[in-house]
Amino acid sequence: ALGNLGDNHSSERLIELLKDDTTSVRRAAATALGQLKATSAVSALFELLQPDAELFVQHAGTRALMEIGEIALTKTYLARTDSPHHQIIALRVLDQAEPEALQASEVMPLLKSPHGDVRSEAQRVIANRHDWQEPVLHVFKSLLHTASITTDIAQQIDGITTAFGNEKGFLD
Repeated sequence: ALGNLGDNHSSERLIELLKDDTTSVRRAAATALGQLKATSAVSALFELLQPDAELFVQHAGTRALMEIGEIALTKTYLARTDSPHHQIIALRVLDQAEPEALQASEVMPLLKSPHGDVRSEAQRVIANRHDWQEPVLHVFKSLLHTASITTDIAQQIDGITTAFGNEKGFLD
């Protein structure tokens, strides 16, 4: 309700409620913060979005981050190699909230992440970015020239081929 009313003074209290023991309270607080576009809540929302958080909380928190649209701070989570879960969330948020703000140079390194879920999310993002063909081709060629092609690398090659194989000049 506070989010619908546009009560920006309630942001601090809503941020506190993200730590409540009750799932529905955390979900409602995240939703309200998104409706308020409370940029002060971005770090707290990422903190809320732990891998073991309930699905409804994950959805509400991710949606709130998309609605807030705080690009610069979200990008810092994209670079956090110590937290693959947050990298995935940051990718989703940036891809949905402000697609133009996400650069190929920020996503390409994630294709080589040691975390399969991060690689999969990066592949999902690049699959819709046909204007990124050149940097994707560079990664693709580096994967093909890997001394030992593991199952993970083979899956990366397959994902890139699936996404870009029909693009003119990609497999020439």
